[in-house]
Amino acid sequence: MSIIADSYSEANQNYFYGIYTSTEYGLRAVGESFTGKWGILDKVTFYLQRFGNPTGLLTASIYAHSGTFGSTGIPTGSPLATSDTVNCSTVDTSAFELIDFTFTGANKMKLQNGVKYVVTVTHASGTSYHLDYIRVGSGSNTHSGNSSQYSSSWTVLNVNDKFCFYVYIDPLSPFPMHLS
Repeated sequence: MSIIADSYSEANQNYFYGIYTSTEYGLRAVGESFTGKWGILDKVTFYLQRFGNPTGLLTASIYAHSGTFGSTGIPTGSPLATSDTVNCSTVDTSAFELIDFTFTGANKMKLQNGVKYVVTVTHASGTSYHLDYIRVGSGSNTHSGNSSQYSSSWTVLNVNDKFCFYVYIDPLSPFPMHLS
């Protein structure tokens, strides 16, 4: 049974950012800082809409957090876990919708309680240009983390912008049992 480790509801969405397969037209990926809870990563969800006809695959990833949580937090290093892919063609063009990114196998990592992470969504492959991209829903300033963006490197996005996301875990006992 999955529970929500951290989230920023799509009910807060009043804006969006576009992500592309390359940095030629803007952002390739966006991320949101969050606080982990004891559990095994199950899935993450982003609030997305397809604009035009981008092709290819989307992925979500979990990264270690660098910087000050809530103001200068960005992903650091290589992804700690990467989701199974989602085909761009399955994302609705008429409205934003919650899209799940499932983590399987070795990517079902253990999150630690109170540890800061960054969850990202990336247009990983395919084609897109200024009229064909994926919109990522965002709102303003009620989540304790901060947003980041990837163009040629990870940078902080406007501190008041927050991406709509959910991180789901399969909970662990807060006090792991040791067998004698």
